[in-house]
Amino acid sequence: MKQKFVCVECGYKTPKWFGKCISCGSYGTIEEINEKKTVKIDVSVNMQPISEITVSDQVRIKTGENSIDEVFGGGIVPGSLSLVAGAPGIGKSTMLLQIAKSIADGGKVIYFSAEESLGQIKLRADRLNIDENNLIISDAHDTDYIASVIESKRPLAAIVDSIQTVSSANISAVTGSVNQLRYSTNRFLETAKKNNIPVMIVGHVTKGGLIAGPKLLEHMVDAVLIVEETGGYKILRAIKNRFGAIDQTAIMQMTENGLIVLDSPEGIFLGDAIDAPGIARSITIKGNQPLAIEIESLVSPYGIGKSTAIGFDTNRLIMLSAIIEKQLKMKILGNDLYLNITGGVSVDETAVDLAVCASIISAIRNEPINMNYAFIGEVGLAGEVRLVKSMERRIASAARLGFTDIFVPQANLKTDVFLHKIKFLDELAGYI
Repeated sequence: MKQKFVCVECGYKTPKWFGKCISCGSYGTIEEINEKKTVKIDVSVNMQPISEITVSDQVRIKTGENSIDEVFGGGIVPGSLSLVAGAPGIGKSTMLLQIAKSIADGGKVIYFSAEESLGQIKLRADRLNIDENNLIISDAHDTDYIASVIESKRPLAAIVDSIQTVSSANISAVTGSVNQLRYSTNRFLETAKKNNIPVMIVGHVTKGGLIAGPKLLEHMVDAVLIVEETGGYKILRAIKNRFGAIDQTAIMQMTENGLIVLDSPEGIFLGDAIDAPGIARSITIKGNQPLAIEIESLVSPYGIGKSTAIGFDTNRLIMLSAIIEKQLKMKILGNDLYLNITGGVSVDETAVDLAVCASIISAIRNEPINMNYAFIGEVGLAGEVRLVKSMERRIASAARLGFTDIFVPQANLKTDVFLHKIKFLDELAGYI
């Protein structure tokens, strides 16, 4: 038996240990393995012409909320393995416990909590008014035991909270290590496929916003769902889904009775209409959900010429202010420029460029913008206004929210709403 080392991130093999993988550049991913000379080959493999393969329509399991069902692709697919990830305390366990309650109306659900005791789970269940006989809670944390229980009890669905806190005695590694994560995920995947039982596993997110553990974890599962927080609201979206689209979004609000899915969240970030300079409104999109936002700017001559943005990319703010100064001959250089997306929202798309420019122009001129105006479009270096994706959906959302004047790029847009079509920034300045 020959001693070797392997990178658990990319699979690169080496006869010596390194702190950094030569192949993928990851640190701390080189682990020792015992490579066997003989390999047992599994001959029980199905092979059929594609024309002869038949697929039966499986009834998806509903979660009790249409928006969450859409994120899953129309409901939870039997035999699937889904990873639900998010920052600590963001509401993953609360959401999954509520989903388990809804599923338990049609059959047995087993919730394996390796992080909390049965008493702690009961306290949360009491707060959520959950008291279902079909909802079984277990504090098991052994991977193989959990898999055997799922196989023997055959529940309608199983939840493992979390993948970082379960481990197997068959793996000589500490709980939460790369090898344990890989083994546990693979074990649950085999269990789900073999028994046609959906398994949902909870994952943690690092400070950098990445899912903790090897990237292989995301490749192994069928669906990866992320729970994020924006402006005090929880957003559930899929970044991978083998059974549906990844542009669906569910927006929820945490209350004393648990998470409540918002049916019409388009205007949740709009404040009261304020007749003040520097405030402009736009429509951004989170997943597939249009959301109206407010952008406020302040241009102060008593400063050192710095630019500061909250909820928006500072480098893009500097670029847009340079475009305004160049194309509209407005004095910004030497002034302090502050920009804020109200409500704690973060926007990382160019569709709000036009609104940012309108906000800055309004702040410089000290003239308020009509709160019934909405600005949608990307701004180029020459001051031209460009189309962005999902323009018709944004316009329709703005119309539903009562915006009477919508400023967009010049384009052939199919809509019944009256539009102000802007080709260059100097045309926009005429409306402020």
